[in-house]
Amino acid sequence: MQYKFEVTDNEYFELFSNVLIIKGYSSSIIFDLQFEKSHQIPNSIDDFVKMCKKTSVKRLLDENTEYIPVLMEYLDFLLSNKLGFLSKNDDIRRNNKFNLYWNFPSIISNSIIELTSDNIEYYDNIIDSLNKLNCKSIILKIKKGSIGASCIFFDCLN
Repeated sequence: MQYKFEVTDNEYFELFSNVLIIKGYSSSIIFDLQFEKSHQIPNSIDDFVKMCKKTSVKRLLDENTEYIPVLMEYLDFLLSNKLGFLSKNDDIRRNNKFNLYWNFPSIISNSIIELTSDNIEYYDNIIDSLNKLNCKSIILKIKKGSIGASCIFFDCLN
């Protein structure tokens, strides 16, 4: 299979400092804070990015030959969406940090909830629980069967 790029020895993949992955229960979301874009991704992309912090991409591919097509697809997605870069320079990799510290007067500041016909009866309990935790914002995704989700955004639940 032909790929859009070639991975050479000692290249590491690193997310740009303005890109964050938030891992959820069944899927994750990747945010580009600078360009205000987000993509829903499988949790395995988050796992891939974490492995790339410790291991060069070439070594990761060499040690997981049966997964090369999937790993290259992940890498292509991340690079083509300008969410990260390949680098041999350890200084760039070490200094590519974004301070995530912030103070907020609640246990949970925001939440994304996906409801289906299987769990819609828990809606009231979920909202009550989020209110008790002083959650200020919620995105509610309501799925009907295999049809896409409708999103509703609530701000300041209390």
